Amino acid sequence: MDAAGIAERTRPPATAEANGRAPESRHFTDPTMTRAAREARATRRRAAPEAWRLELRDLYHYTSEYPYDPDHEYAWDWTTDPDYGTDSVRHFRFDADGVMDMADIRAQDMQRTAFHTTVDKLGDCVERETAVHYRAADGVVRQVVPDLMVLPQAGVLGMTTGRERALRLDRGASPPVLALEILSFGGTQRDLEHKRQLYAELDIREYLVYDLGGKRRRGSPRELLMFRLENGIYRKMEPEPKESDADPDEYWSEVFDAYIRMMPDPREAFSDKPAELSPPPRFQWWDPERNRWRDAETDAEVEQDRVVQERDQVAQERTDLAVAMMRNLLSRELTPTDMDRIEDAWRRDGPPTEAANRILKVQDAPNEWQSLLLPSQAR
Repeated sequence: MDAAGIAERTRPPATAEANGRAPESRHFTDPTMTRAAREARATRRRAAPEAWRLELRDLYHYTSEYPYDPDHEYAWDWTTDPDYGTDSVRHFRFDADGVMDMADIRAQDMQRTAFHTTVDKLGDCVERETAVHYRAADGVVRQVVPDLMVLPQAGVLGMTTGRERALRLDRGASPPVLALEILSFGGTQRDLEHKRQLYAELDIREYLVYDLGGKRRRGSPRELLMFRLENGIYRKMEPEPKESDADPDEYWSEVFDAYIRMMPDPREAFSDKPAELSPPPRFQWWDPERNRWRDAETDAEVEQDRVVQERDQVAQERTDLAVAMMRNLLSRELTPTDMDRIEDAWRRDGPPTEAANRILKVQDAPNEWQSLLLPSQAR
């Protein structure tokens, strides 16, 4: 491709000058992706829009319906346009200095787990990274891609998949009832200001924003923010009173019909990894029937514990039955000391396979009781 930069790729730096103004210590930036380089390409695209459009048509994901923005890059498998939602196209964002914001893997993990938790609670009306098409004030159909959204009911999108899977507000579809965004360095202002205003205009009842730490500003805490639509304007909700400052903030959600929160992953306390590599928080809702906070991962852990407990209980009952049979049938063949020895071994290691048959064999061959009833290490 030419200088329009449609298909450029990032690669290891050839210089320490990361953003064209100052050395960047956070991560590398390719010279072609500096602020100055990207602004120069945008200027050329605006000067020759028809030529730029012809280049865009070469992209496999091109669609004539989308209002491509000359200030953004559109490549074969990536873009800098946060509203461009299509499968297999990654989103690269830039911070205030124009430096590329490398994706926080915790955000991806958190988005995935929050999706499964929300589906478990609300059913098949939950979408992850699905485009919402709307008609802007200038009459142009644009789109926005929430990290997660809850639709008013399941089946709104039908069986559409891939690029065709979109909520078409511009064609009369009802808006989502909830949207969730996980902040990134380059998208904080967009999520907290632009999308906050847009989602209010789209009549989305509740808007959740989560800062994984240090996204809103240097040192900003990990925090869940909740906004609820009142008279067409989002009002920031205050969390419920809590017993300790260390407790996570809890909010009542009308959409979930439950309290919700972001709970630090319990494994984080045992991890020596830096914060950006630690397990992401768990998006949870309070289940009064089970009297506990629920999320997909915690539910799986609770279920696993239940299975283990049932298995242990079955093993205990099997051992109790074998011990009772051994004492009842072999009281004449074995001494109390020998029976105590067998019971201790069975309680520790479990009774042998076909314990009943072995007990009956001891009645016929009392001298072989050790080989029949004791594990080799206990003889």
